[in-house]
Amino acid sequence: MISRYLVVVASVTVAAIPTQSHAQSERSLPPAGSYGISFGLPDGGGSSFGIRKLLSETTNGGLDFQFGLRRLEYGGTDLRDPETLVGFGVVPSVRLYRREFGDVVPFLEVHGAVVYQKGAVDSWAASAAVGTGLGVEWFPVPGMSVSGSVGIEGTYDHVDAGTVTRTGYGVTTRRSELSVNLYF
Repeated sequence: MISRYLVVVASVTVAAIPTQSHAQSERSLPPAGSYGISFGLPDGGGSSFGIRKLLSETTNGGLDFQFGLRRLEYGGTDLRDPETLVGFGVVPSVRLYRREFGDVVPFLEVHGAVVYQKGAVDSWAASAAVGTGLGVEWFPVPGMSVSGSVGIEGTYDHVDAGTVTRTGYGVTTRRSELSVNLYF
């Protein structure tokens, strides 16, 4: 949590230092065809790494790889201790930009997600989600941005803990990790 605040403070500090090349630039977004890499800041037991490509002046496609931990609590009459699952996920997404406001560029995001998690013994979980949301990408310096989004998603979740199996569907709100994006 502290590392997230340090990155935000550092980004604000960098943004406060005027750069002549960025001040003369009319566009914050890199040109169409640019590639990028993104790093999600740790958020509650996990993080992500991704690749992005500006497909056009208004469309950005990406593929994130998530790594994380999930605590599985057994309930009811099951007296087993809680277990930690180690997980991996793949999240394709598309960001649609409408207009820029200086160094800040809002976007509509559509994403999907597939996640698999495995415990130490025989426990595992799998989930899938499709969602949409609104976000913002801030460019404190050319070629680097900090982004995040909030929205809703439909989810499917299956947990198999040996003797206990649970499957569920739902609609939930979501917030993304704070990501640092480097474009080249």
